[in-house]
Amino acid sequence: ALNVLIRKWLGQVLEKVGAKLHFKGIVQGVGFRPFLYNLAASHGVVGYVRNTGDAGAEVYIEGHRPRVDDFTRELKAR
Repeated sequence: ALNVLIRKWLGQVLEKVGAKLHFKGIVQGVGFRPFLYNLAASHGVVGYVRNTGDAGAEVYIEGHRPRVDDFTRELKAR
């Protein structure tokens, strides 16, 4: 039974996921991209940022579930 629980937990931890986030407002000329790059690097996730045309940005990140969760949690807290 313990082996099954460990395998299930490892599957959840090692599962790769993606998250798409949308930001409205001024994101150009305020250091938004360098901030995201440093935050992503510190959490071990990868992705991209692109302008949406409405003065906002779309952020897509990808990585192991706990790292993506930690990244989005810290980003929302700032």
